[in-house]
Amino acid sequence: MKKRLVCLMLALILVMPALFSAQALTGLNSFAHARFDRGYPVFSGPGEYYYRANNGKAMYGGGGVARVYGVIGNWIMIGYELGSGDYRIGYITKTALKGMSDVQGKINYNLSFSSSTAWINGNCSLTDDPVINNKTVLNLSAGTQVTALATMGTEWTYIEVLGTSSYMRGFVRSRYISYSPVGSSNNSSYNPSYNSSYNSSYAPNTYYHDYNKGDYLPDYQTIRFSRSYPVYSGPGTYYYRANSGKATMGGGICRLYGVENGWALIGYELNDGSFRIGYVDADGIPQEGFRIPYLDLKYTTRTLVTNASLTDDIVMYKPTILNLSAGTRVTYLGLCYGLGRVWAYVEANGASSTMRGFIPASALGM
Repeated sequence: MKKRLVCLMLALILVMPALFSAQALTGLNSFAHARFDRGYPVFSGPGEYYYRANNGKAMYGGGGVARVYGVIGNWIMIGYELGSGDYRIGYITKTALKGMSDVQGKINYNLSFSSSTAWINGNCSLTDDPVINNKTVLNLSAGTQVTALATMGTEWTYIEVLGTSSYMRGFVRSRYISYSPVGSSNNSSYNPSYNSSYNSSYAPNTYYHDYNKGDYLPDYQTIRFSRSYPVYSGPGTYYYRANSGKATMGGGICRLYGVENGWALIGYELNDGSFRIGYVDADGIPQEGFRIPYLDLKYTTRTLVTNASLTDDIVMYKPTILNLSAGTRVTYLGLCYGLGRVWAYVEANGASSTMRGFIPASALGM
């Protein structure tokens, strides 16, 4: 009897890492049913910059019954059947709630996901249909780094990954998910039968000046950070730090705009579907042969001609982090385009610290 108990304890110890990895993720197992009054474009994630299936034409057809998994930021996560008999899970704009009817079940209006760095331990397929036909939308190779967001039952893990041209969300079979790099000695999910050449370090990065960009910030590129980093609104720990001084980029896919004095200007998605642009230690940039621009900001003093709200999110929601009055003097750093308008990137004095963010360029008479 004692021998059996010892064996049972040893077995539990061996499987606990894998269990905790899975249990740490949000469970995406409940939904309501509803109809929406008209058709809406469908994206694989909560934003128009995410992959859109059907050659960029994916649509939910108005009036059809949909599963409603919940509301995240300004988006509704739904599942719906296609005319082909396939199924698709994706996101439509939150404005669709105005035309929602025939609701059955309780809708989660505060849907949020986990954000765990994970790796694919064998060649597999990403699908937006874990319900009926599991049709492939992207082939994933062993060693691919992804962000694990949730589980659907025990068979599927909901992930985010950088596709060939855009961010993508979808489902892979959970047996292909590992929570330490493929080949690592403490990787409890690694299957040694897969011969992966994954290596987290490839080639040194190079840096350059782009003197032809004018006043605009450099174009961003997408990269992966291997772990989390504190985020500040400017290149230094004395700058404002959002989320009550706790703003942190949790690793995974980010936008990288450029570097300045040992800091990297990045943009990253938050669990609530919003976005944040700020600075992290540039030492965290993986050495994978990237060509990275210096920011080469303007640093000129200008005066606001109108009242303006400073924001760190010009991708999704433009929330206000500081109100500025006409006549306020700010340090003008450059221009950026987002949410259908041109923004001025500025530095201003907050209540207790220096802050960087974006205001409409028109507030500076530009």
